[in-house]
Amino acid sequence: MPRIIKPVAKGDFTSATLAVDSQGRVISASSGAGAANMKTLLFRTGPASGNVTLDNNANKVQAFLFAGGGGGGGGGGGNHERGKPGGDGGFGYFTANATGGATLAYSLGSGGNGGTGTGGSGPAGNAGNATTFHNFTTNAGSGGPGHPSPNAPGANGNAPGSTGTISSAILFTNIRSEGGNAGNPHNPGNTGGSGGIWVLSNEG
Repeated sequence: MPRIIKPVAKGDFTSATLAVDSQGRVISASSGAGAANMKTLLFRTGPASGNVTLDNNANKVQAFLFAGGGGGGGGGGGNHERGKPGGDGGFGYFTANATGGATLAYSLGSGGNGGTGTGGSGPAGNAGNATTFHNFTTNAGSGGPGHPSPNAPGANGNAPGSTGTISSAILFTNIRSEGGNAGNPHNPGNTGGSGGIWVLSNEG
């Protein structure tokens, strides 16, 4: 499921730099340079699609994206035959120069369905779906294996081209989608969390 973690420090930042760890948590925040006067244009979870229109004078855009999580693997027919969890959706920050007044498309991926529970072997969960914005992409988590299965859960998604820091006037993050829990014996796995987006731009 998407998660929101409060800022690491209280304060007002006209332009701030946030450092994010491998789990998507903010681990430091400090005054930064550039990208001042950034404002939020869109903040939502999916699945959904649409467009974002930048201010006429904007020349920079920043986005935090997270993809859908994979569905959990289904449980088998025995008393101890659990599946494995789905992988978490990939997440990352992206920055780019922009053209004022441009309309940029987004698509927020859904989470993968869990594998069904059966009287025999449990089917694997389905992979989630990627989240895209402009030319940025975060890839979804893989479905969790059903029983019998390897020890590993579904693979986590990734975010090619993203960076671990962002300059912004807003200090709350992180949001990401977790993979669905594994199914208990005879029971299906859970659906993975949906993707989402946070888009900011300046006013030129």
